[in-house]
Amino acid sequence: MTSQSCRENQQEKTSPVSSGTVRRSAVWSGVLVSALSVFVFHASVAAQQTESKTVKIPDGTVVTVTITEALSSEKSHQNDPVHGNLVEDIKVGDVIVMAKGAAVIGHVTEAEPKGRWGHSGSLAYSLDYVKAVDGSNVRLRANSSQGGEQSKAALMLGLSGAFKHGKSVDVAKGASLNAYVDGDHEVTLSKSGK
Repeated sequence: MTSQSCRENQQEKTSPVSSGTVRRSAVWSGVLVSALSVFVFHASVAAQQTESKTVKIPDGTVVTVTITEALSSEKSHQNDPVHGNLVEDIKVGDVIVMAKGAAVIGHVTEAEPKGRWGHSGSLAYSLDYVKAVDGSNVRLRANSSQGGEQSKAALMLGLSGAFKHGKSVDVAKGASLNAYVDGDHEVTLSKSGK
């Protein structure tokens, strides 16, 4: 080989075509690393989703609720909303399934203002559900009815022609009462229990 052919051979080894091949390899390596990163991220998210667990809240679990808006037989109407909050965390084992302060929603089932002839007003309402930590609605049961009994003296006065008003029924803001989980309810928790 002549010295010129040796130089041409060396130039071919360092020619732009060969450096382009190196650049393409670097680009493909970057694309592969990016694709692998996306795959690993999605696999990690999928693993976290499968690491959640389900906890069953048993039927009849007692929940104590505080009413957050006053109710009255004089002002409330059938189907008006009733709002409340949980007084304390509800746990199954050592896992919180309903957090203190969780929203409780219900409705007025009956509202009758006080009347004449000693007829007291009546008010009945139902607490329908409470929010669990996973955002699901947990059904509640046990309607709470409050109503005054007619007074014997007022009834007698009514029969004699006198007009006497009965009493209204009021539930003060902040009043507490118990309700019960209606049927077993499953709550999905993340691995951390939140």
